[in-house]
Amino acid sequence: MIIFFAINSMNAQKDQIIINEFENDKLIKALNNAEKLSENREKYLSVKIYRLDNGSGSGNSPTCEVSHNLLIATSGSGEAPEQHLFEIGEFINPDFIKWQNVSEYKKSFTIEFGVQDKRTRKQFNVRLNSLQLN
Repeated sequence: MIIFFAINSMNAQKDQIIINEFENDKLIKALNNAEKLSENREKYLSVKIYRLDNGSGSGNSPTCEVSHNLLIATSGSGEAPEQHLFEIGEFINPDFIKWQNVSEYKKSFTIEFGVQDKRTRKQFNVRLNSLQLN
């Protein structure tokens, strides 16, 4: 009798699966094209950095470089963590360089970008709900 009930419950759940199509073009592009550059997971603050290309010709340069924006996803901890997403850019050939843990609730990271002979480094400070250029 218990086995029958479990099988019936599983079949009932299958019939209730809902499929939704998202219409948010920016979200669709991000999830289909973003490449994770780096991740730093700690007890109180987790940060992920994704590179998102801006499409052909976006670099506005004679070398036809593509520009990129960076998506910085932050998350707290716990069952229902507070989460945020920041977008920065435009960058030509952005590369992640290094992390620095400033405190339990604050991290710093360095990004290098630009054409081969003119690379620039910038450092950013990130907290759960803020991102700032250092």
